[in-house]
Amino acid sequence: MSKDPLLDELIQNTSKLIDYGEFKKAISLLEENLDLYEDQYLIFLNLGRAYLNIEDTQSSIQYLNRALELLPENLETLELMGKAYFD
Repeated sequence: MSKDPLLDELIQNTSKLIDYGEFKKAISLLEENLDLYEDQYLIFLNLGRAYLNIEDTQSSIQYLNRALELLPENLETLELMGKAYFD
């Protein structure tokens, strides 16, 4: 949890959208808020997850790379990066 309740709500809502297969809705919400939260790795992680699920590998890798810049060696991000490159 962050100190920003709006960020927490955004992450929670977009994670649910991704889990329910609403990838484009999640992407739209996340991209609308990129300027506000450009230093929050979970924004980029969720964007990477969503793009991976719609098979936009290039966008997925772009966002996952940014997530890794913000939180190096994060296992979930590394796992998704592996899927983007090798699946």
